[in-house]
Amino acid sequence: MKSIKWKLVVMNVLLVMIVMIISGTFIVFSVRAKAYESLQEQLNHSVGQLRQVVSLEISKSGMEKALKQAIVNSAYFYKDTQIYLLNGKGETIFSTVSAGKEKSHIFSQSVLSAMNGQQSREMDRMVEEDETGGSIRMIGYAGPVMMDGEVQFIIYVRRSTKDIEENLINTILIIFTAVLLALGLMAVIGWILAKTLTQPIVTLTHKAKQMAEGDLKQVITVQSDDEIGQLTVNFNRMAFELDRVLSEIISEKNKVQTVLAHMADGVLAFDRKGQLIHGNSLAYQLLQIKEEIKEVSQLFTLLELHLDYEELINVESGVILQRLLKIGEKYINACFAPYLDLDQKPAGIIVVFQDVTEHKKLEEAQKEFVANVSHELRTPLTTIKSYTETLLDGAVEEREMAYQFLTVIGNETDRMTILVQDLLELSKLDSRQIRLQKKQISLSVLLEGCIEKYEIHIRKKGQELDFVLPEQEYQVFGDPGRILQVINNVLSNAVKYSPEGAQIKVSMGEEEKNVVICIEDTGMGIPEEDIRKVFERFYRVDKARSRALGGTGLGLAIAKEIMELHGGKIELESVYEEGTKVKLYFPMDLRGL
Repeated sequence: MKSIKWKLVVMNVLLVMIVMIISGTFIVFSVRAKAYESLQEQLNHSVGQLRQVVSLEISKSGMEKALKQAIVNSAYFYKDTQIYLLNGKGETIFSTVSAGKEKSHIFSQSVLSAMNGQQSREMDRMVEEDETGGSIRMIGYAGPVMMDGEVQFIIYVRRSTKDIEENLINTILIIFTAVLLALGLMAVIGWILAKTLTQPIVTLTHKAKQMAEGDLKQVITVQSDDEIGQLTVNFNRMAFELDRVLSEIISEKNKVQTVLAHMADGVLAFDRKGQLIHGNSLAYQLLQIKEEIKEVSQLFTLLELHLDYEELINVESGVILQRLLKIGEKYINACFAPYLDLDQKPAGIIVVFQDVTEHKKLEEAQKEFVANVSHELRTPLTTIKSYTETLLDGAVEEREMAYQFLTVIGNETDRMTILVQDLLELSKLDSRQIRLQKKQISLSVLLEGCIEKYEIHIRKKGQELDFVLPEQEYQVFGDPGRILQVINNVLSNAVKYSPEGAQIKVSMGEEEKNVVICIEDTGMGIPEEDIRKVFERFYRVDKARSRALGGTGLGLAIAKEIMELHGGKIELESVYEEGTKVKLYFPMDLRGL
C-alpha cells in the first residue's frame, strides 16, 4: 500500500470502524442490561401483586385458595410467564405450566432465599432444554408468603429470555448494518478527502519528476491558501530559482567550453581524486593521444612523467610546475597548477599544454644564426690576422708578397663588409625599418636592364641565355631598387651555380592577376630534402663552393623578405643535377600597399 491516498482512506475507515464497534458494544450491553433490569422489575412486580392478594387471609387454606385463583387470573396477563406456587419446602403445589412440563421441586437461589423468609435481590439464570432438544435461557424470581412468622408458601415466577435475545440480535444487526453503511460512507468521503489532499502532492511529485529529468519550466497553479498551497508557492519559487541558477551554470559552462575549445593551448583539468573533469581537443592533438584520458595516472603513464599527484595538488598556491616534453617533432611545455575549492582546500590540478615548437626552433635558429655569423666572420678574420702577422714578421719587405697578402686582406675585408651589410639589411627587413620608395615602374625595363648587366658574365662562362622581351609592357607599383635587388640575386645565382655550357632561360608573363618573372637554369640543382631550407639564413647547398663564389647564404632570405614587403612571393622548384626554376610573383596592383 504505497499510495498516501489509500493509507488515508484505510486509516479513516479503521477509525470509524473502531468507534462504531466500541459504540455498538456499549449500546448492546446497555440494551441488554436495561432489558434484564426491566424484566427483573416486571417479575418482582408480579410476585408483589400475588403476595398482596393474600394479605387479608388469616388461614393457610384460605391463603392457598386465594393464591391459586390469583395465579390463574394473572396467567392471562403474563402469557409468556410460568408461575409456580410452592410450599415452604420448595415442592410444587400449583402452576400455570402444563402437567408434562411442570417441575415438582424447584431449588434455585431465589427459592432457597424465600424458604429462609428472605427476598432475593438477584434473579435466577438457567439454561434448559426446549421442546426441540435445543437449549433455552430462562430467568426466574421467587418471593415468600409469610404467616405467623413462618414461610407458608413461595411464589416463583420465571420466563424465557428468548425475546430479549432476539431483540439483542436485532439490535446487533442494526448496529452492524449501520457500521457497514458508515464504513462505506466513510470510505467514499475518505477517498474524496484523500484525493483532495493528495492530488496537489501527486501534481508536485509529477512536476518534481519532470524537473529531475531536466525540465525546469514547471509552474503549478495554486488552488488554496493552506499548507499545501504554501508548499506549491515555494515549489514554484524553487523551480524558478533552479531554472535561473542552472541557466547561469549552463551559460558559464558554455563560456568555459567555448574558451577551452578556442584556446591556443591544450587544457586538461582533474578533480581531487584525479578524475578528468574538463579537457579540450587541442590537448589530445598536442599530445598525439587518441584514447580518452579518464585519470591523471593515465596521463603520467603516457607522458612517462614520474610525478606524485598528492604532492602536485598540495604545493603552495601560485607555484606552477613545468615540464618540457618532446612529442614527435614537437616540443610541448606542460604547466601543472593546483586550484582550490570554496573552502580554500586543494580541489585538483589544471594542466596546460603549450606548443613551443616554433619558440624552440626560433631559439635554435638564433643559436644557429649566431654560430653561422661567428663562423662566417671567423674565417676572414683568421685569414686577415694570419696575413697581417706574416706581414708584421717581415713579409712586408718583399713587395710582391706584400702586395699579394694585402690583396687577400682586401678581398676578405670586402667579404666581411658584404656579410655585415646583408645582416644589417636582413635585420631592417625583419623589423620593418626599411621604407620602400614606391612608384609606378615598368617591370619589363628593369628585367631587361638586369639581363644586359649579366650578359657579359654569361658569355664568359659559355652559357646560353634564352630571353625574349614580352610584347606587353607590365607595370607594377613598387620600389625599383629593391625589386632590382631581388632579380639580380636570383639571376646571379643562376649564373654562378650553373656550369659552363648551361642554359639560362628568362621569361615574363601574367598568372592569376600577378606579373611573373621566371628564371630557369640547367645548373647543379638542389637536393629534394634541402629545397624547403633554401630561404633560411646562411643556407648553402655547397658551402665551400658558395664561399668561393662570394656567397653569404643570405641572398634568398633577403629576396623573400623584399617580395613579401611588396605583397608578392617567391617560389623555387629544383631537381638535383638537372636545374632550378625560380618564380617571382608581383601583384599587378600594388598601390594599396
